This record gives sequence, structure tokens and C-alpha cells, in this order.
Amino acid sequence: MAKIVVAAEMIISRATGLFFEEPVPVKAVIDDMCVRTIYNELPQFPVFALTQAMGFGSIFTYYDKLSKLIKECYYDSAVPYPLARLKSPTVFLCKKGVNVCKHIGSSRNPVSVLIPQGDLEAKNYRVCKRLTEKLKNIE
Repeated sequence: MAKIVVAAEMIISRATGLFFEEPVPVKAVIDDMCVRTIYNELPQFPVFALTQAMGFGSIFTYYDKLSKLIKECYYDSAVPYPLARLKSPTVFLCKKGVNVCKHIGSSRNPVSVLIPQGDLEAKNYRVCKRLTEKLKNIE
């Protein structure tokens, strides 16, 4: 219960501009919190409970599906990129550079990450064709 209260306070303070910040739309706050559950920075249950209660369940559902796709990687190496906001990822990158995976795309066309994001450092990565294809079907 305490985690739900902390998550609710987080929404209220960011959406109202409390603590001298610019107010952020509630949908953007919810979206950011869901991204943070993907990176294990926030626990899923309180974010899920609040998104459902506030009528933003579809946002959490999208990130829940994304999280399940991440877990489908046989090598625990899949990272959605870029992960900046709702439905922003367009590909899955292989963070470990697994060479034996049959789902990794050609190294002739790597994706260059210029700014570190989550588990990705600034360097070139190869695309996971299987998970990227599944990503296109998430709604």
C-alpha cells in the first residue's frame, strides 16, 4: 500500500509542478513511470494499480507486453530502442552482442546508439529480427 501512495505522490507532484518544476501532463507522467518499470526503477504493481485506477490502463498494458517480449530473448540480451515514450521503440537491439543467435540481423547494418539509454552504452548494436517483428504487432 505504501508503494502505491509513493507512486501517487510522484504523479501528483510532477503533474502539478510541485517542488518548483514545470507541470507535466498526467499521461506523460504515467508513460515515464511505465518506462521506469521496464528498467526496474519502479515496482510494477503500484504503477499498474494507479494506471488502472486513473484510466490509463492501455499505457501500462503496452509496456507490460513490451516487458514480456524482452523476456522472450533466449540470451537475456534484448533491449527495446529507443525507449523514450509510449510506442517509441522501433527495434530490439542485442545488448550483449550474441553471435550465435540466429535472430540477429546482419552486422552490415548496425544501429548506432549515440546517447546511453538504460542498458545500452553509446556504441553499435545489432537488431533482433524476431523480437522486432513482434514489436510491430503490439497495440
